[in-house]
Amino acid sequence: MLKEDKAEYIQALIDTREHEDISIFIDCMIHLHCQHLKADIDHYLESTSEKMVDKALFGRETGRYFGVCGR
Repeated sequence: MLKEDKAEYIQALIDTREHEDISIFIDCMIHLHCQHLKADIDHYLESTSEKMVDKALFGRETGRYFGVCGR
């Protein structure tokens, strides 16, 4: 859990206790976990797409420009 999630987490605990329904807490934790996974996946995809652009435009060894067609 991240610091930014603290308020949502605490509210889920309060609501779970008030309504005596554990599914409120479980749903909150699932929601937060999915948000974090999506953010991690998005970050990974951004970093790999930048590397692919670098490889497409520049030679690995020489650093010379090759262009999109590889020339």
